[in-house]
Amino acid sequence: MQYFIDHKRKQIHQRQYAGDRCGFTETPVEKREFTNSFSYIEQLEEEAIMNRKELIAERGY
Repeated sequence: MQYFIDHKRKQIHQRQYAGDRCGFTETPVEKREFTNSFSYIEQLEEEAIMNRKELIAERGY
């Protein structure tokens, strides 16, 4: 399965469903990435979770 990574909006889509509804056309080309690697997708998701946890800890929520 191929994935589209929108680094501007920090979203991941299955490539076959990426289109106007998800704002794909508004994302600059340099902020777009395509991959077939599910392990890379998992890595990005883990990094996002860690970043959220760090932000929550910093703000004292």
